[in-house]
Amino acid sequence: MQEYFRCLRILCDKWNSFLEFPFRAEVEKQPFPKRRKFEDEKACEHAFNKARECLLLLKKSVESLHQKDLFPYNPQVLLRRLTRFQELCLKRV
Repeated sequence: MQEYFRCLRILCDKWNSFLEFPFRAEVEKQPFPKRRKFEDEKACEHAFNKARECLLLLKKSVESLHQKDLFPYNPQVLLRRLTRFQELCLKRV
């Protein structure tokens, strides 16, 4: 769980770098580079959206379990980091 906390902290702390990171493969070596670039951008956007949905669903689930006193430990640190991630995602839109 500590690794998960650390990854969320780094992601939130380096948010702008994360958004600017060139996820695309070397487009120049691909046939039809303009089409490939567009497809890669769509794939990256899709992957980001799926990851965002997963993390926000995790936040909702942890909050629900915590409210029912079913979470095995105090998840406040995790919830703060997930809330920060959610805020950053909302600013992106």
